[in-house]
Amino acid sequence: MPSSSPSHEGSGASIGLQLAPINLVDRSSGKTLTITLWETEEAMRNGEEAANRIRTDEAAASGGKIVSVEHYEVAAAELR
Repeated sequence: MPSSSPSHEGSGASIGLQLAPINLVDRSSGKTLTITLWETEEAMRNGEEAANRIRTDEAAASGGKIVSVEHYEVAAAELR
């Protein structure tokens, strides 16, 4: 699905993102969920201002709205 949202490529590494954001979509409802993984909790806290700006820009460009922002800790992961 093509995106009409602003490009923030390259900004992730500078604010401590471990991986590029993961974008999930429920095509039937139009709801989306974006997951970001950070190197450390400190990097997440330090990147919150930039992440809020990116989130707001993405919502505005897509005509969406931010319903919630939640924080979780990765308990286990297997990367291949």
